[in-house]
Amino acid sequence: MVSISVKTETGKMPIFYNLSIEQCICLPITLILVMLSFTVPPASADYNYDGVPFTDQLDGVKQGIIKGGVYVDGGHGVGPSPYTQSFNVPEGTVEWAQLYVGVWGGSEVKTGSIAVTFNNEELETLELKGEADTNPNVYCSGHGVYWIVYDVTGNQATGPVDAVVTTSGDIDGRVYGVVLVAVIEEEEGTEVQYWINEGNVNLHGPGWSGEHGTNDEAVAEFDGTVDVDTFAAARLAVVYLTGTSGLNDYLYFNDEKLCDRDNCDDIANSKQSFDIKTFDVTDHLDKKANKAKFELGDEDYLHPVLAVLTLHTEAEGWSQDGVPLHTIEHGTVNGGIYVGGGHGMEYTTTYTQNFTIPNGTVKWARLYVSAKDTP
Repeated sequence: MVSISVKTETGKMPIFYNLSIEQCICLPITLILVMLSFTVPPASADYNYDGVPFTDQLDGVKQGIIKGGVYVDGGHGVGPSPYTQSFNVPEGTVEWAQLYVGVWGGSEVKTGSIAVTFNNEELETLELKGEADTNPNVYCSGHGVYWIVYDVTGNQATGPVDAVVTTSGDIDGRVYGVVLVAVIEEEEGTEVQYWINEGNVNLHGPGWSGEHGTNDEAVAEFDGTVDVDTFAAARLAVVYLTGTSGLNDYLYFNDEKLCDRDNCDDIANSKQSFDIKTFDVTDHLDKKANKAKFELGDEDYLHPVLAVLTLHTEAEGWSQDGVPLHTIEHGTVNGGIYVGGGHGMEYTTTYTQNFTIPNGTVKWARLYVSAKDTP
């Protein structure tokens, strides 16, 4: 018999990188073993209050077809400098990759700088000049909301990779989040068609003074025809800054309203001012032209900054969170697969799960743990 104990402590993050808890609700622990045998072993980026490089749309910066896939990942919500974001990039040849960093300046008149290390490589230190900014790598809009772009194609980073962001100067300097988008060619991959749109549109109401009027919707257009009979699945990944939980905003794809599970009216609903979400849009795909539309709703300020559309020749499974389920292991084994675990949720800081594992040589194994912080 094998016993697994999970212990959580205040201020520690043993399960999720952003989990800081005093008491943990531990959900069932699952162990999966594959055994050999049971018996035998861009555009202009000058500052503009309403948006950069455009006030009403994200800019299409990359599109094409790749035998492989497009990796989009990041997070994890607003935090102080220095700020570290970890990635696990699939193996393959990186054909194109950009690292995106969201920074809160505190005001469009404050200035500062940003230094980034990616996969142990120091990238160019950039000056953040607010309303005077003309740097082509820096999209600054609103009251000093920055979306900063680094070309990291040459790094050819795969596997576990860290990005570390350090800000300085008069700006507030907190980081909203860091996102990596990489187009990766895989020798045994299937064909994927993709579009990548970026920018920093400031959706806003009239505000207290009404000085800037209203900018309440923006689009991301994915130009070009699509052979809808070739592609079995389509997904849309989007990133927002400054969203507020409890204030309505809306997302559409080809005029069809998208939902995050049963949530259709508050898409940018993180309490950490950063949202990265993926939606299945297979049923809404159009063969002539496709478009995502962001609507402000009741939000005071909302910054859509990234939209990535990918079409896949093979269908993927989807979790309840709208995130694609990926095959992580497959094959043939002279033996069997052991799946065991669970005994329900407990309000505890130490949770023990027992397993009885058959004899044999373990060729592959994963342990899964789920936890939730208390309200």
